[in-house]
Amino acid sequence: MFQLLFEKYLRELEIGNQDSDIDKEFLAGMSPDYRNETSKAAVVRDFIAGMTDDYFLTQCHKNLIPQWISSGF
Repeated sequence: MFQLLFEKYLRELEIGNQDSDIDKEFLAGMSPDYRNETSKAAVVRDFIAGMTDDYFLTQCHKNLIPQWISSGF
């Protein structure tokens, strides 16, 4: 699950998805220096490393499980 989330967030940074949780919930609070000087992979690493277990599992459920499965279909 770590690898799948890492790849998803990295892809979102690469395409510039500003609606992504990594942008809204992590990068929004970072300094311009961090945003400009840190590689995208390191940003994703830092985001995931700072997650609590519950937040990580919530992100997995939100981003990795198709909605039709979680809605009971």
